[in-house]
Amino acid sequence: MVMVLLLLFAGAGLSYLYAVITLSGTTQSDGLSSSVNKSIVVVLIPKNSGVFGGANFTPSELTVEIGVNNTIKWINEDQLSAHSVTPLEVPAGFPKFNPIIIEPGQTATLKLSVPGTYVYYCLWHPGWLRGTITVRP
Repeated sequence: MVMVLLLLFAGAGLSYLYAVITLSGTTQSDGLSSSVNKSIVVVLIPKNSGVFGGANFTPSELTVEIGVNNTIKWINEDQLSAHSVTPLEVPAGFPKFNPIIIEPGQTATLKLSVPGTYVYYCLWHPGWLRGTITVRP
């Protein structure tokens, strides 16, 4: 498992916010209790998503709430291709992150900590692999 910590510092008051991105090599159950798992929303990258005009992120649009279910876990079920979660739009105050590459059979997790709309796409399949997440306070 690899964890990446993004920090953004601003102003003399030294306010900051952060995002933790976790990459994992397994899609098996992580053994957490069901009450913890309910706080994680799973987005699938279906099989054959890399084929021209293939399937989209599932679900491709969702709404979450900070403190309830604002951790998103992408699972790449496509055994033919790596995919990415590449930010196109993030709310003001959330650091724009680099593309998150998810190899076949791997997962990536991102905690969205700022209310607003997050629009993302796959770097290699931008025509059909796109998603929108609305985060409510």
